[in-house]
Amino acid sequence: MLRIRPTALADLRAHAEEAYPHESCGVLLGTHTPEGANPEAWLVHAAVRAANTRTDSPQNRYEIAPAELVRILRSAREQGLEIAGFYPSHPDPPAEPSSTDLAEAHWLH
Repeated sequence: MLRIRPTALADLRAHAEEAYPHESCGVLLGTHTPEGANPEAWLVHAAVRAANTRTDSPQNRYEIAPAELVRILRSAREQGLEIAGFYPSHPDPPAEPSSTDLAEAHWLH
């Protein structure tokens, strides 16, 4: 389960609107908060913008530069947060992971 604080959701939405028609992307920072029978629950405190470095088709693909990801991870740790996930905006297609999103998801907790 993923719960997102309203301020983080507002930041994510604003980023998507500003980036349109290109795909925005970023990192969700939060705390792992197991709840009852759900040991994988997260509370997202912040949506951190990242630059979409994809140049071949930025309207429907995204990539975050490794150096930027390391910077975000270090900042998260300083705040006592962890990477809870990533977000792409999917400007025009359905709001669900694409086959490319699933194939390229390499982040492990």
